[in-house]
Amino acid sequence: MRAALIAAGMIVACAGTDFVHADLITYTFTGQITSTTFGSGFAGIDVGTTFSGSFQFDPSLAGPDGNSGSDLGVYSLAPSPDSFFNLSMAGWDFIGPVSGVTVRNNFGPAVVDGLQVRTDGTVPAGWTATSSSMFVSFDDSTATAHANDLMPTSFDPAKFDAVNFSWRVSNATYPGGSSGGALFAGTVTMSAVPEPSSALLAMTVAGLGLRKRRRALRRTGSPRG
Repeated sequence: MRAALIAAGMIVACAGTDFVHADLITYTFTGQITSTTFGSGFAGIDVGTTFSGSFQFDPSLAGPDGNSGSDLGVYSLAPSPDSFFNLSMAGWDFIGPVSGVTVRNNFGPAVVDGLQVRTDGTVPAGWTATSSSMFVSFDDSTATAHANDLMPTSFDPAKFDAVNFSWRVSNATYPGGSSGGALFAGTVTMSAVPEPSSALLAMTVAGLGLRKRRRALRRTGSPRG
């Protein structure tokens, strides 16, 4: 009995740890470059180049709002093992953390809502650049996605009617070339990745079911199937 209680306590403890990670926002996306200020030939990246990527961050680790207005929230994110912004394009892999999140609530003359996820300083191995910032921006022309400019604790891309990608890079050198600076823009097709917490909880429930079945088989002496 005591062993059973200890085992139950361990299962509850594991489930509790899992719930701590339920606030992680994780998404994956694909898209295509639609414009560039460079012209052509920048590291093989041009209009029509496709890309794919994903990002994840823990909103509870965001710093205070860096903007005093009620229509725009600007949040920085310290590096964390739970944070990443990864993108592959033209054979290059950009791997870095999520550096910040911007929340727009009834913002600007157009009165729109939006969410922008950013990584700074991220370039592929073998590159150098004085600055590099990538953005995935979600726009809601109906201005109903957000109730305020606070950092969201969950995110539903279905609330937005446009998703865009942009990349600003300055004084970049890369194997085979260099550039004083360039701005790339693209459109994104995005879908949500199941949150790790949901997958882990499902595995825990499945494990409990399997353990229960094995115990029942031991009692009846039936062979395992």
